Amino acid sequence: MVDCNELSEQLAKFDLETLPFEVQIGVFHEGLESLWQFVSDTIVPRFKSLQNLGDKNQFLKDIYDRIYLWVKSLLVLDSKEHFQAIASGLRSIFELYIDLHLLATDKIPDGVRKYKKFPKVKKFTIAVTSYELAKKYRISCDSRKKLAQDTARRNEAEQLVASLWHKPKPENIKTWPLHWSGESFRKRVLLLGSSFVEMYMDISDIGNMYVHSDPTGYAGMSPDFPHQLAFHGYNMARRILCEATDIILAEISEIDTPE
Repeated sequence: MVDCNELSEQLAKFDLETLPFEVQIGVFHEGLESLWQFVSDTIVPRFKSLQNLGDKNQFLKDIYDRIYLWVKSLLVLDSKEHFQAIASGLRSIFELYIDLHLLATDKIPDGVRKYKKFPKVKKFTIAVTSYELAKKYRISCDSRKKLAQDTARRNEAEQLVASLWHKPKPENIKTWPLHWSGESFRKRVLLLGSSFVEMYMDISDIGNMYVHSDPTGYAGMSPDFPHQLAFHGYNMARRILCEATDIILAEISEIDTPE
């Protein structure tokens, strides 16, 4: 397993509060980069030889791949001026991290089948809602019109919604699930317990301020806040990548654990 505490112990050796903010950002950025490089050198190459993983392990690997790639993007954002993108990216990484835990621990009843079938439901939902909007405003939407009017695809989606998500009126698209789990983001976090709720409080609200056009995150912002948000983002992303790596190593037995 990956020692998630090693980098934390190294960071603790620095008396960070005495260092300039720019130096603090550099320390946390380097900590995240070191972990990402370790994963890139020792974990990712092992993925290439994996075949026939089965649905659950394949989905776990897919989610982990996305976390890994998101962290790579976050490393490009290497200064305080990127604080909005860092907060937004961290919010996305955290949501993937929650999905990884939900699948790995089987918290969602029939979760693997729901995860596998959800894209069919979601794509049809998008097609129908987009086509209805296009009709209202007389906008050309031929590609989505074709799917939206496909009776066989609608019947398939309705059957999935009824059988997997147990919606009493599957013909009403407004009742269809917005996430493969069928739960809101907040409920998904609560299913996993107090440590995840704490992370949710540290990440989600701030991330939402910068994902959306809400002025709250910018109005009255102190000059130090972009620095604080940047190294907070790097530190939390490091923790998530480290713990996600432990999960993937534990769940996918075909991956040799690095020494």
